[in-house]
Amino acid sequence: IYAALNIFFGMASIGLLTVVAIDRYITICRPDIGRKMTVQSYNLLILAAWLNAVFWSSMPVVGWAAYAPDPTGATCTINWRQNNA
Repeated sequence: IYAALNIFFGMASIGLLTVVAIDRYITICRPDIGRKMTVQSYNLLILAAWLNAVFWSSMPVVGWAAYAPDPTGATCTINWRQNNA
């Protein structure tokens, strides 16, 4: 379960930082589009980031790859070379 949570929260962090970067880009470089962004638009971007994290962390659960120790042995990660599907 450690590996699943590690992948989930790691991917969620990356996704949410990407949403912040997109927001800053739109606000600063494309103010015409920035004025059209609504709370619902931002909520959809945030939801997409969380769903992306769920997707990648659940791949070993559905049989695509497996969780295994990383090469250094310090933590667990996804072993993409093992394919059970």
